[in-house]
Amino acid sequence: MKDTRTLIKAILYTRTLFGSILWLTTSTLSKIKPIFEKTYNKAARMVMGSLKSTPIIFLKRDSKLKSILATHIIRVHNMILRLATKEETHPAKTRVLRELYEEASSYPSSIHKLINRERIANNTRPEPELINPFPTKPWRKILSIKNMGATKEEAEKSVKQLVSNRNSQELLIFTDGLDIPDKGKGAAAIAVPLGLIITRHITNTIPTTNFEAELVGIKLAIKLIRRELYARRDKGEKMGEVHILCDNQAALRKVADPTNPSTGQHLYLPTSNHLISLSQLIPVHLTWCPGHTGIEGNEKADSEAKKAASTASTQRHMIPPSKAKIKQQILNKNKPEHFRPEESKRLQVKSCP
Repeated sequence: MKDTRTLIKAILYTRTLFGSILWLTTSTLSKIKPIFEKTYNKAARMVMGSLKSTPIIFLKRDSKLKSILATHIIRVHNMILRLATKEETHPAKTRVLRELYEEASSYPSSIHKLINRERIANNTRPEPELINPFPTKPWRKILSIKNMGATKEEAEKSVKQLVSNRNSQELLIFTDGLDIPDKGKGAAAIAVPLGLIITRHITNTIPTTNFEAELVGIKLAIKLIRRELYARRDKGEKMGEVHILCDNQAALRKVADPTNPSTGQHLYLPTSNHLISLSQLIPVHLTWCPGHTGIEGNEKADSEAKKAASTASTQRHMIPPSKAKIKQQILNKNKPEHFRPEESKRLQVKSCP
C-alpha cells in the first residue's frame, strides 16, 4: 500500500499537476474539480486494492492519500512561501508579494487568479521570519552561562546567594515568557530590587512557542539594562555587574551561542549581539534560575508574564511566523479526508430491538 501510494504521488500527481499554477485558477476550478475527484477515487482504489463497490468515504479514510486539489494547494502555497522568505534583493520576491496583496487593475496574472490566494496572503502577513544560514562570524565571542549543568537544588542555592550578596551597584534581572492556552502569550523582565518592570503581550497569526516567549523576555531585559545604564550615567553613578536570570535553558543557550541557524533567529541573534556590545561596557552574565522554587524575582516575573498574556491592553510584541510553522499549518488544513458525521451515519448498524 505504501509503495503504491508513493508511486501515485511521484508519477500521477506530478504529471497531473505539471504547471497547475498557470491553468488551475478560480475560473477553471469548477470544470477541473470533477475530473480531479474522479482521478482521485481511482487512485485511492488502486492504493487500497478495493472493488468499485467500495464506498468512497472508506477510501478517503484508509488510503491516507491527499486529494489532487489539496496537493496542488500545498505545492503552490510552499512555492509562494519560498519566494516570500527570500532576501530583499531577490528579483521575484517584490513582484510576487505585490501581486499577492494587490488586486489586478486590468490584466490579472497567475498569482492574482490563484484559488487559495487569500489564504496565502494571510499566511505571509506579517512577513515570515528570514533565517540566515550564516548568522554570525565563526570567531565571535560565546557568552558563558552560570549554573548550566548544575542540579536544580544547586542552581537554586546559587541564585539565592547571588540575591542575598548583591551590592548596590549590581543589577539582577529576572525574565520569563509563557503561553496560556485560550488566553494568550506574554513576557516580562523585572529588575531586582529596583522594581523596574517591562511586559509585553505577544501577538502573531501562527501559534507561538514558550521558547519564543522566553526569548522575548530576555530581549526585554536588554531594554531594562540600557535604561538603567543611561539613568546612572546621567546621575554620575557607576554600573556594576548585571545578571540576567532565566528559567529556560534552551533560550539561554541560543542567546549565548547563536551560531547555528534555527527558528527564533530574529529574537536571539539581535539579543546576543546587544549583550556582546553591553559586555564591552559592563560585566554581563547569563544565569539559569530554576523555575517555581520560591525565588522571589522569578515568581514575580512569572506573575507579570501571566498578566501580560491574559491582558490584550498590555503593550504588544509581534513575532513573525516561521516558514516551518506556516508549512505545518498548511498540511494540517489539507489532511486526507476522514469520516464526517453525515457521511458515516448511513453506515452505522442499528442494534437489534
